Parts: sequence; structure tokens; C-alpha cells
Amino acid sequence: MLIVQRACAAISFMTHHTSAMNEDVRALDTWEAEGGAVRKSSPVLEGNPGQVEWAERIRIRVNEEFNRVVRAFQVVAAHQSGSRRTSTEAIIRLAEELRHEVMSHEHAGYYIRHWQEIHDRVQRMVLNDPRYQLRKAH
Repeated sequence: MLIVQRACAAISFMTHHTSAMNEDVRALDTWEAEGGAVRKSSPVLEGNPGQVEWAERIRIRVNEEFNRVVRAFQVVAAHQSGSRRTSTEAIIRLAEELRHEVMSHEHAGYYIRHWQEIHDRVQRMVLNDPRYQLRKAH
């Protein structure tokens, strides 16, 4: 009798939690379908298999470099207020736009030719961008 009660309790528990999970999954599916989730997928690279593999490794490093630069500006912004903070946040948005432009390239050769040596390239891209120069002038 005790085993049957425990089994019924377990079944009831699993049924309740499975139902709750299904509701959560449906809610998440609805949210994503309505545009609540941004799917950031990089385009499939064009090139021969060796080039694609090489470019994918480079893209990982490029993305990490964008992350590093954005985090640095976020640290700066966290210690600012007013117009200085607004200006730094605009630089962060610019860096994200530049990231999107770079990461949307579809040819493996682009990354191999232009991004093998990253160093301070992302930072230079931001600082040399006309939108940054315009903001700096004001």
C-alpha cells in the first residue's frame, strides 16, 4: 500500500512538473516567435574546407577581441554619469555595429586576409570610424 501511495505521489509530481515545463516551453516558443529572441548566427563561410576551418578560428578570435573592447568601454561607462556616460554608451553601440559588419562577411578569405593579425585592430576601427570622429569633435 505504501509503495502504491509513493508511486501515485511520484506520478502526480511528475505530471504537475511536466505540465508546468510544457507551459514554460510554450511561453518561450511564443516569445521567440514574436521576435523576443535575437538569434545571432554567423553566416556560413564560403571557401574550400581548409580556408573555412582557418577562417572560423580567426572569427572566434575576432569576436573575442570585440568582446574585450566592448567590456573595456562598459567598465568606463559604469564609472561615468551624464553626457560622458551617454557618449561612452554610443561608442559601445558603434563597436557592436562594427562587430556585426565584420562578422557578417561570408567569404573565408576576408578573415584570412584582413584579420589574421588582430592586435588592436578593433580598437583602431572604433577610433578611426567617422561616427566616432564626429562624436569626438562635439
